[in-house]
Amino acid sequence: MREIKFRIRLGGHWFYWGFINGSFVGLPMSTEEQLTMQELQNRSEQYVGFKDKNGVEIYKGDIVEWTDQKGEIMRSEVVWERYMWNVMGFYNASQDTPGDAFSEYCSFCVIGNIHENQDLFTKN
Repeated sequence: MREIKFRIRLGGHWFYWGFINGSFVGLPMSTEEQLTMQELQNRSEQYVGFKDKNGVEIYKGDIVEWTDQKGEIMRSEVVWERYMWNVMGFYNASQDTPGDAFSEYCSFCVIGNIHENQDLFTKN
């Protein structure tokens, strides 16, 4: 069974938490009290249930890097797309359609996230 975990960025810091038996686990009480359930839901990023090639947990909003079939280094954001976790722009080469990136291609490397590392998408 996949772990249900989340992260949220508050005040320049990351907090990792889970929802167990109707209770929040892992968020400082003062932080929990300051957020409404809707704010917590809208701003939290879920763990996708997979780790990158270095053992780093992958969350929605992470920027991952991989080498495509042509040998080019690609970078994309992890997203929830078509009812599954995927990597924006990742395509299943055999079908030329958006593919299940995490089950078909497991050599991603987390290099940052969309909140702190937007510069990773600019080419030099």
